[in-house]
Amino acid sequence: MTIPALVRAVAILGFAGVGGYGAFGMSQMVERPPQSFLVLGFMAFCGFIVAVVPLWSAYLTYRRDYLTLALLWIGVGAIAVYGLASNLLRWSGIQERFVNSTTDSAGIAFLALPLSIALLVLPFWIAGQFFKRANRLAYRHLSKSPTKP
Repeated sequence: MTIPALVRAVAILGFAGVGGYGAFGMSQMVERPPQSFLVLGFMAFCGFIVAVVPLWSAYLTYRRDYLTLALLWIGVGAIAVYGLASNLLRWSGIQERFVNSTTDSAGIAFLALPLSIALLVLPFWIAGQFFKRANRLAYRHLSKSPTKP
């Protein structure tokens, strides 16, 4: 067995193991569901993502479809970038400073509205830019390589 074949087999087993563990975690959630349907729906969605993405990655690695595999993980990365950007903006405290200053002057409230809209849209824009640039990079490097043996 060659080194690339061994690395590919380990990646397939690793992805399948993580996906199987996620599916097992989802089955444990069904045994003792929470009281709220909203919490249950959120937990089911997250469990579905945790289980399906690695299983799909194992399948794509088995099929040697590395471009689709890269696009899948770029999408997961864009979700993570969105979460990081929105948390960084919240932790910066910019919006709270403007909300506290609007009590002093009504004119600042007109400035706070565009800022609030910008702070709402900015994480989506950052994640979109990450997704666009990473897709371009993946297509540049993986579309020329053979995906099938």
